[in-house]
Amino acid sequence: RFVAALQTPPDDDTLAGFEQLPATGELQIPSVPPPATWLGVDVAEPWLLSLVEGLAASRDPLGPLVAAGTFARLWSAPRGAQGLEPLRETPPLRCRSWARTLAPEVVARVEGAAIEDVGLLLENLGDLAEDADPQPRTTYIVTLRDNLESLLWVLVQARGGRQLAIELADLDDEAATHGSVWSHVVVAAHPRWHATVVAEPDAWWARLAAERPS
Repeated sequence: RFVAALQTPPDDDTLAGFEQLPATGELQIPSVPPPATWLGVDVAEPWLLSLVEGLAASRDPLGPLVAAGTFARLWSAPRGAQGLEPLRETPPLRCRSWARTLAPEVVARVEGAAIEDVGLLLENLGDLAEDADPQPRTTYIVTLRDNLESLLWVLVQARGGRQLAIELADLDDEAATHGSVWSHVVVAAHPRWHATVVAEPDAWWARLAAERPS
């Protein structure tokens, strides 16, 4: 899930052989406003708009929520833009206001689905050392981990996400044990990873993608 997250989504065969979860079933996600609604009079980098639009249009029911969280986490005023007026509502604040309208039952079901995806990531981490070429699976892990961070952002704004945060922390501890496998893997460059490192320096998955092996 959540793999169609880059400007050029992978082909359907890219993740052939990976453990996959079924669709989220009957989970109904409320309509998510388009980026233009969050931006207001502000502007965003074209790559971010393209990324968010791709996530929102994905076949996964949780894609629009991931899009909202990604936009809020990674938006910043583009270079050369005029300084923000003091106390003015920014795009991330608009995203937060929207997230707080999510019903508790929706928040609970979304968090449950996200925790299942954490289990999926753990399975893929376990299979990583057996891959003759770890790059495709690493790209999958990095992308899904970042999408889950975006989903966590939305859930926290909606006063949820506590258990997901715990599960992700445990996942990150497990991921730290695979450094030797990833030391020579190159993940396709994308502005998303650099923006994540700038906004969240502790995001190991983004550093892995943004830093080139020597």
